Amino acid sequence: LLANKADFPIFQDTDEEGACAQHGGTKDDMIIYNPDHTLHTFLKFGGTVDTNLSTPAGIENVKNAVLEALGALP
Repeated sequence: LLANKADFPIFQDTDEEGACAQHGGTKDDMIIYNPDHTLHTFLKFGGTVDTNLSTPAGIENVKNAVLEALGALP
């Protein structure tokens, strides 16, 4: 559903692609790239940064990470 609402490219990994595993990630981890396709941040689900999208804090943290990668934070 996020891909239908976002005005920026979103890549969702599949078992066939295995991109998350190539970065040492697992289900629910998030890998955010800069506009130049370089790695900006790797958000490990259950790590030091709350990325639980069922919580306001998790939503805010993920949103800020994406905006930071885009250079859109003040």
